Amino acid sequence: MGKQLQSLVALSVFLSLSSFPLAAYSATTNAASKKSAVAAPVESLDAKLLFNQVALLYRDGKFEEALTALNAAKDAQKISADSFLYHLYQSVLLFKTKPLIYPLAAARAAVKINGRNAVANSNLGSLLQRNGERANAIEKYRAALAVDPSDWRAHLGIAQCLAVDGTDGRVIAERELKLACQTANDCVEKWFALGSTYLVLRMNQEAENCFGNALKLKPDDYVVKLGRLKSALAANNLKVVQELLPTTMTDKLLDQSIALALALPAAKLNVQDLTSLEAICERNFIGADRFFYQLGRNLEASGQLDLGAKAYLQAINYSGASGASVLALVGNRAAANDLDEANRLVKQYVGVQLVGGKPQPRGHKEIFTQTLSYAGQILSSNATPSSLHILRVLFSNIKCGCRIPVIELKLRSLPGVIFAHLQDAKDPPACIVYDDKLTESKAIIATKRDEDKVEVMSDQPVKSLPELVKIIQEAADKPDKHIFTLWSFEPPPMELPR
Repeated sequence: MGKQLQSLVALSVFLSLSSFPLAAYSATTNAASKKSAVAAPVESLDAKLLFNQVALLYRDGKFEEALTALNAAKDAQKISADSFLYHLYQSVLLFKTKPLIYPLAAARAAVKINGRNAVANSNLGSLLQRNGERANAIEKYRAALAVDPSDWRAHLGIAQCLAVDGTDGRVIAERELKLACQTANDCVEKWFALGSTYLVLRMNQEAENCFGNALKLKPDDYVVKLGRLKSALAANNLKVVQELLPTTMTDKLLDQSIALALALPAAKLNVQDLTSLEAICERNFIGADRFFYQLGRNLEASGQLDLGAKAYLQAINYSGASGASVLALVGNRAAANDLDEANRLVKQYVGVQLVGGKPQPRGHKEIFTQTLSYAGQILSSNATPSSLHILRVLFSNIKCGCRIPVIELKLRSLPGVIFAHLQDAKDPPACIVYDDKLTESKAIIATKRDEDKVEVMSDQPVKSLPELVKIIQEAADKPDKHIFTLWSFEPPPMELPR
């Protein structure tokens, strides 16, 4: 009797395993299925066909139709509301169509039903990462890897979550990224996601390799080409830049960072290409005043003053004549030796009466506009020497960095001081622009404390407006400290089981 009972139990187990939908879980590999401790409810053949139809709609980009079909099948009781696959599919489709709170609930339900499924855990980890729950996301990614060590999405997610944790986190992140690269899965999504992550970390050579692999799989995809172009620009691979330029610098170019990089001297574009780039930007980046201001500066750096002027005009049109853009345009025309146009711009935008080449007081302290009020005087300095001076001093023995902005504020509050920049007080020397008719260098130095040491490096009159504009522009730029956060990364993509 005991042997017969054992036989019946073995037969029932065999029948259960034979009806288990292995095809639906192929994304987690056969090994993952063997490790699965919690078996999902068995789906009928009709249910499997419905899931396949929903998957086809999803892969065709028909997300709303796919979600409607899934819910209709559930309402018609063709799919169980407690089905693991129902919640798994629903979480992916809701992510494409609804706010984050909805796919999160569905993804949690899927993992609750089958906590040993790698796809479900990675999907939930991706959503938790988007929600800023780093610790919980890492927990789900590790749960996915415990089932399927070849899950590249889980490796990528852990790398992104830990990369922001200082040196130790960075070491682990780089290791996880290498493991993701070594997984057998060879798809565009994998290489594109890895390449984008490497770019954020400024590991440019690794990014190039990843985007190169993606481009081999999908050589005609414009988005993949843009990623390859971006990595080539970051790595200064001019050969690849020139190869991709004809097919990427089109009206499809909507990435401002790529456009700005192409305008820099390092990209070595010719005048014709730079002219085409500026025209594309005018069509594609309407209203982006800060972008056009930076584009103008990059084009100037490439020696294209006229193209830079066009970019500054766009910035002025969109910003309502902000001081930075107007000053840049005036300096641009002065650098091009078009002094008549520079003076005309001063009269048009500054709106002050110049008496004997001296501006009337404006009463404001915004550095770009403050400098503009002196532009006419500097432009006419051939006849009358400018009263503006550039004072460079070296501050030392400042024991607390918090004092630097305090000193800077005190200097800017002095009458006649147009500009003071001490953020890099030691290297390079602090830069102060002042009007020697309104204040003296001694008064500026006197703002220091007794324990501060100040060494005057130079005190020279402003020789040209372009020189002054460049000094102020560069000093006003925020230093590139390569600060990135969890939100700098695009989390791993969600997936349906294959």
